[in-house]
Amino acid sequence: MVCKAVVARVTLLHFAVTSTSILTLLQDTGIWKYVEELLDTASPTKLLLNLCWLSAATSAVLTNDTTCLMLTPLVLNLCKKRGAQSTLPFLMAVATSSNIGSSLTIIGNPQNALIASISPGMGFLTFMKDMLLPVLLGLSLNTVALWCYFRKSLVFENPEVEPEIQDVESAVPETSRCWQAVYAVAVGSVVFAMIVGWMRLGF
Repeated sequence: MVCKAVVARVTLLHFAVTSTSILTLLQDTGIWKYVEELLDTASPTKLLLNLCWLSAATSAVLTNDTTCLMLTPLVLNLCKKRGAQSTLPFLMAVATSSNIGSSLTIIGNPQNALIASISPGMGFLTFMKDMLLPVLLGLSLNTVALWCYFRKSLVFENPEVEPEIQDVESAVPETSRCWQAVYAVAVGSVVFAMIVGWMRLGF
């Protein structure tokens, strides 16, 4: 039991460091600009909704800390471009939703790893199945609560601003797209190895 707990903490720490390093390397591929363009919208309410669900989904795989590090610069840039009255609603959406979404899987945060390590028979898929409904419910309530609390601050002064990049695909060099594919495979491999490792340990 103690051995599993130690392995869980070390493995998750290694995963967090690895995923954060990969995210740093991805800056040179142009993929963040692509994600930013996908998130961009003239509606502040829609942006809030997009951030809530994307943050939750990402944190379930890449941990909540990594998700916050990844999305915060994108949020600030989008708010600046659209002339957001306040960045707080969108940053809160990332922070709260990533914490909720990370509860979905064992690799989402250290607390989940600890729970799995001291719970006999708690497998990766079992944990995910048990947490799916609470996470969906919590995420929905969180999204509604954020909108109700910050609805007066959800204002873009430049809602009709023209995007700097009209065609994202053509704006990203061919070499960058190749590196995107390479890093996507790398991230997928790390996540896959983590999941297999948890299953082999009996989590």
